[in-house]
Amino acid sequence: MLSKIGAFAAKKENVAGTAETIAVADVIYIKDGKLKIVTDKLERGVLRNVPTPLVPLRGSEKCELSGTFEMKGSGTAGTPNTQLGDILESLGLTETADAGFRVTYSPDADLDGIGSITAKMFVDGKYRTGKGIRGDGSWKFSAGKLLGLDYTGQGGFLLSGDLGKLAEPSDTIKPPAAIGAMYLLEHHSDNVYALPSGSDYEGLRMATVGEELAVTINQAAAFKPKYLVVITQKVGTPAGETLGFWAEIQADSTGDPSGTAITNGTTAKILTTLISTTKQYTILEFATPPTLAGTTPYHVVLKGDWTASDTNYIKIGTIACALGAQQSQKKSTTYAAISLENVGCILVGASEPEQVFGDVELKLGCAVSIDQSYQAADNGYGLAKITAHVPEITLAPLEVLDATRNLRAYQGSGTDLFWLARVGATAGNKITFLALHCKVSDDGDIDDRDGQVTHPLTVAVETPSDLSIIFE
Repeated sequence: MLSKIGAFAAKKENVAGTAETIAVADVIYIKDGKLKIVTDKLERGVLRNVPTPLVPLRGSEKCELSGTFEMKGSGTAGTPNTQLGDILESLGLTETADAGFRVTYSPDADLDGIGSITAKMFVDGKYRTGKGIRGDGSWKFSAGKLLGLDYTGQGGFLLSGDLGKLAEPSDTIKPPAAIGAMYLLEHHSDNVYALPSGSDYEGLRMATVGEELAVTINQAAAFKPKYLVVITQKVGTPAGETLGFWAEIQADSTGDPSGTAITNGTTAKILTTLISTTKQYTILEFATPPTLAGTTPYHVVLKGDWTASDTNYIKIGTIACALGAQQSQKKSTTYAAISLENVGCILVGASEPEQVFGDVELKLGCAVSIDQSYQAADNGYGLAKITAHVPEITLAPLEVLDATRNLRAYQGSGTDLFWLARVGATAGNKITFLALHCKVSDDGDIDDRDGQVTHPLTVAVETPSDLSIIFE
């Protein structure tokens, strides 16, 4: 089947339902795009002394927008892809840009403040324009294929004149292809985690109160972490173009870190120049996943190599941890115990073949409704509103996994899982999808004859704000 790729333009509205002027800079590619005008017909079912009915009258009119947008960054880390960003915001996602670092989109808790877009497209020989458009979105991850945003939205039909022809969009930045090995859905360490709700933190590499931070963990079973996720915020200017922070997993020595990383237990360094001055996730990666034995205490030690300072350091934010009796948090240089609520980390399992899924779909689950209390003066159409986000991840039928990685074992159990998907590797065009507190719903089935899962597995993201789409 032939897929049509055409020019489409969208711009975020300063006032929802009030059309913006479309410019060349607002043009973006859309695949299989449709901008359809839907008119309510008002039938006049009156009795007549002739057999023909009266012609229906036109009532309120609306537009319906659908199509697939290419997922790609701006080419510069921390600078939004404005055209795609406006569309993402119309899904009820809040944009947070940190220059030189990253741009993050997460579901907005303020549903009344969600952005809307004016959209324009050449359809059936003429330009059509809609306004006040909000919608729902999903992403399908398939190995070796481009990642696209499948969009469906609705809004009002703009009756004003033509806004001018659309120009060819820039194609300097190419969308990255998906790599199946970068999809990960895994149980994590015994630490249960969430975004910090307050300002609690501990300073990393401060001169007077300690240069290192350590979190003691004790897994119930053997574990191979691939990623370590912490919440960071830069204070001042911990200087040095080659300086940064990293993590080590160290063995236990009478309750304290041993001082030496275990085999493969050191992550790559994150440079201080890439740390944002606003609170957010930072992902550190182990080149080769280290092996942690079950029921054995270890220490995750955070270190830095800039000059220790009480004015130039990195905050490590609060993570709500369900810590076992043997787990604690300590600060160097004497490793004195600190509050269990001030620092934490997420250990995420190794990206091994049995944990890779080649067909995954993330559905944002926007509940779009029409607010009839708002009536557009020109066409009588109510304002499209998003009333809820219900994000979920769907896994296509797959082989049953081995006993330690069997996702079916988590069906209906309420066990927290962690989902991570990465596409692209070039700065300014690398996209990470991150979801915390995922639960496998009890809707899968199995064919005992050949050990195959015969129905998709659905994984719910319990809290919408636990989902982030990160452009780096």
